[in-house]
Amino acid sequence: MLKLNFILIILLLINPVLEGRWMIDRFITFEIILNSKDFQSLDSEQQIRGMELYDLYMEEVDLNFKGDTVFFKDLKNGKIIDKIGFWSIDKDTLI
Repeated sequence: MLKLNFILIILLLINPVLEGRWMIDRFITFEIILNSKDFQSLDSEQQIRGMELYDLYMEEVDLNFKGDTVFFKDLKNGKIIDKIGFWSIDKDTLI
């Protein structure tokens, strides 16, 4: 049993729980902005542009964890861009 536990621990270190591609399901902060009084007070053209950016983000952005590296897409100046970062876990927090 001890040998099996050791193998499982090694497998978790080699292939962490976050390994793989993750899709964004919701972007709550963006949703709060879209529902804010300030956003609602914009003219219809600006509101449509804001909704288009939100839709673009939700359709295109994902996170791909490989080892200690995360490859992801982000929205900048109305365009999707590729980014790379490093990540780690500290207790229950993704850094």
